[in-house]
Amino acid sequence: MPAGPSCAPIEVDGTRLPLAPERDRIHTTTPTFSNLTAVTNPLFPIADLHSVVQMGTVDNTLASQYHAYLDGRILEVAIDWYAQADDGPVWYFGEDAFNCEDVVVADTHGSWLASRDGPPGMIMPADPAVGDVYRSENIAGNVFEEVTVREVGVPVAGPLGLVDRAIVIRELHQIGAREN
Repeated sequence: MPAGPSCAPIEVDGTRLPLAPERDRIHTTTPTFSNLTAVTNPLFPIADLHSVVQMGTVDNTLASQYHAYLDGRILEVAIDWYAQADDGPVWYFGEDAFNCEDVVVADTHGSWLASRDGPPGMIMPADPAVGDVYRSENIAGNVFEEVTVREVGVPVAGPLGLVDRAIVIRELHQIGAREN
């Protein structure tokens, strides 16, 4: 299963997204997984998060449940699948997304599964460097995010206090929006 092949040009309203040059992308080859559920990458401490429901393993990946809220209302519930490659990066193998409106599931847009729909996406590099580019989601026409590392090892405010060695990224989304 290829880890991150080139994606066909992605267009929004007839305009191509400004993707990073291929030479800046890291991990464009197939990663090796010997112990998929041992996630030890310190930049992706999912096993230590108390706001994540660890659900065990599914098909040799870690499964977690994610909730997104807006103004106190559930916006999305997702089951996400992760695994760590032997060289340290954590890979994203898909999600079952349940988008909510008025406390009911309105649709499942954004759901995807690696192999069935496309390649897995790197969610966290092992040793990120400024300028590194990776795709956390790479299923053109469904979900796509290209991440560029802007800063490494910086202190940032987190929901539980100061995170002293974080990375700052900029995401390019399939709709053309960018966010830090």
